[in-house]
Amino acid sequence: YVCRQCIGANYATQLMQPIDKLFSKVAKIRHRLQWQQGIANGHGSRPKGMHYKTYFKLVWEHDKLVNAICGATYKRLGKAPPTQLKG
Repeated sequence: YVCRQCIGANYATQLMQPIDKLFSKVAKIRHRLQWQQGIANGHGSRPKGMHYKTYFKLVWEHDKLVNAICGATYKRLGKAPPTQLKG
């Protein structure tokens, strides 16, 4: 065991894996939107008092991060992401 300071990591986030950072960012956004935690729970409603512009910006950022998480997961598994069906 080596402490953070001994290996030169001043902050705990410096030891996090990239996918863990993505999950952390998504959790912060979901908390701010007052949605249930976990990307499998889908979208919730707009919190009372939040401007629409702020809400849509956070939803866009959330969806972008979720897509990055899914892409990284498929890449790690060595599989191609599913394509959408036309029709």
